[in-house]
Amino acid sequence: MDTCNIMKAIPITYNGINFRSKLEARHYIFMKKIGWNIEYEPEVEGVFGYQPDFAIITPGHCYGRDKIYVEVKPISSQAEFYREDYKNFRDKVHRSGILKKDSLLIVGNNLKLRDVQGHYNEGKIYVYAIRMLKENEINDQERKNYSLCSFSGCPEGDYEGIGLKESWNDARSDLIKTRRDEKCFYDVIDHNLCEEFFSDSTNIKASKFIEKSWNGAWSPLQWKGVDF
Repeated sequence: MDTCNIMKAIPITYNGINFRSKLEARHYIFMKKIGWNIEYEPEVEGVFGYQPDFAIITPGHCYGRDKIYVEVKPISSQAEFYREDYKNFRDKVHRSGILKKDSLLIVGNNLKLRDVQGHYNEGKIYVYAIRMLKENEINDQERKNYSLCSFSGCPEGDYEGIGLKESWNDARSDLIKTRRDEKCFYDVIDHNLCEEFFSDSTNIKASKFIEKSWNGAWSPLQWKGVDF
């Protein structure tokens, strides 16, 4: 995690891991709750001067790669990350060389870093992460659209196999889970913003599971020190 954040982060220990902030710990707990296999502060071979906060282990599911990397920032939107405030951090990441070999996903302090309609406009989806773009791409709206990463559900169960995928109103390669039929997974719609409930309640249950996991990830941390 970059130590030059706008907000001062106070380290916190949870489950034997010394996190640099409560926000990091919350994402750790959340990702564990939804079933992802993660590693904190992984070493990345051939990358210098930068270390991501997490690696998500994806056994070859992410474009044939075994890991994708995640950086936690106290941001509330995609636009905030691409402002001048984070230019030094973005430059450091580019110099490290990590983007030449792997994707780096940015997560923030909420589950919706963009307000986006889901596939076929059936409701608004969660945008949990954004794939970091090169500096010459950040003013390209189409690239920014396609860098969004939404949760994906799977009809194998009520909320079995929550995944993450790059999505712009379509069903592209899933980044986390193996699907029996890749064409079957769907954008998880935010049930709080649905104008009507679907006849198939699987999506609603998946949305509630994600929201409950995110809110529950805060409970063991709220009395452990204060972030300023």
